[in-house]
Amino acid sequence: MTESTAFYRERRAPLPPFSAILGTDQAERLAIGLTLISMALYLFCLVAEWIGVSLNLVDATQSLWLTIVALGGEVAFYVLLRSGISRRWPDPTLSLPQMVFAITLLGAAYLINPQVRGELLMLAALVLEFGAFQLPPRRCRDLGWFAVAVFGVAMAIGATVSPDRFDPRIEVFQFALMLAFLPVIAGIAGKLSQMRLDQKQQRRQLRDALKQVQILATRDELTGLPNRRHALELIERETARACRSGAPLCVAILDLDHFKRINDTFGHGVGDEVLRTFGREGRLVLRADNIFARWGGEEFILVMPDSTLIDAQTIVRRLREHMASPECWASCLRARTTFSAGIAEFLVGETLDETFIRADAALYEAKKLGRDLTMTA
Repeated sequence: MTESTAFYRERRAPLPPFSAILGTDQAERLAIGLTLISMALYLFCLVAEWIGVSLNLVDATQSLWLTIVALGGEVAFYVLLRSGISRRWPDPTLSLPQMVFAITLLGAAYLINPQVRGELLMLAALVLEFGAFQLPPRRCRDLGWFAVAVFGVAMAIGATVSPDRFDPRIEVFQFALMLAFLPVIAGIAGKLSQMRLDQKQQRRQLRDALKQVQILATRDELTGLPNRRHALELIERETARACRSGAPLCVAILDLDHFKRINDTFGHGVGDEVLRTFGREGRLVLRADNIFARWGGEEFILVMPDSTLIDAQTIVRRLREHMASPECWASCLRARTTFSAGIAEFLVGETLDETFIRADAALYEAKKLGRDLTMTA
């Protein structure tokens, strides 16, 4: 099968809904989704704006400019997000720029639409709540004070330039109300943002803890190799595959020679380093599909899928030659040792325990004949 044929035969994962509009990246989809929600709110407000124009309540020219800027800005934000250009920027979701843009627009709308200035302050509060989804807590609070400043400037301009439409007394009252509730709403958004970040941190810690538990449950703490329980799971999987396919499979039990003498002579710390060295060097020289695990004490197990007895002897001999090099034992050279091995080929119809018993008997024979040997069952 050619590479191109394999490519077209590969089953592709289904794309998430509306991927053409929202993209496929999870963070990107959330940012674009919020942008589209805000765009819908813009459209609703602009429709209301033009209803006011049709009723001669709002100046048409000013409303036209407001519409152009609002829609142009939202389209620009969408293009920057969907094209991926914003990924290179410090705020890839453009959350803060969008909210600053929205509040600035509301400040301009405040001057154009004095009849609905109370409603515009409500919309400003809504914009601040969007910050809870994307902004860090401090930015939420800063945005609240920015909104106070923008509307404060708009109120001052209105009361100064057009006091007949913006009664200064009412504007002072409006500003006092805004000063009372906008920072509070921004603070609430900041608290929600902090809760979101805390939950994210807790989920990350939980994932790390689960990963650590999984490692502890499946790995030998000293050597980093699979432990006996996990090795049994892997071996059962390989033997089931061998039974289905008829492929050969061999099991070797390896035992470090004179390990008790090493512990008695040099101490358990050196003995532990010998075990770590054997596990580390074994991983380096063995094939990727071999299962190499600590079986218990100074015993290790080596499972060799798709290997006959002759293949298995070659693999064990290669490991023995590698471990004979002094460079392998640099961290515990004075305690370097050899190993004995017993190999058995898994026979269809027998249990794993029976294969282990035959391999263990072969190991016993290697020990009896003088150690540093490999025997087969």
